[in-house]
Amino acid sequence: MAAAKCDVVRLAQIVDRCFDYAMDARLSQSRRTKFLVAGKRLRGSLLNLIAARFNETASLAAANARLDAVNTRLARQKEVIEQAATVLKDLGTLTGALDRLLATAILFV
Repeated sequence: MAAAKCDVVRLAQIVDRCFDYAMDARLSQSRRTKFLVAGKRLRGSLLNLIAARFNETASLAAANARLDAVNTRLARQKEVIEQAATVLKDLGTLTGALDRLLATAILFV
């Protein structure tokens, strides 16, 4: 069985959206800075996850599902603007989950 990969396409979309929100004047400077920091942290995870391969596990499936959910949420601009604190918390949780997932990689190419 081939080693499985993390959904890096979704993660790249999340990083891109974080950088978009980091420049969105509808948000306070503090929140824009937090989106910038989240985008940079997730970009670092992206670079590592591009090369990582995993056994197909529940943790990989959960991470991919979380990536899809967060990406979908970030696409809803009105919700992100109104609930930025919660969205930023979700991004922090995602970063932690991806860090834990990277620790389970079986191979880096």
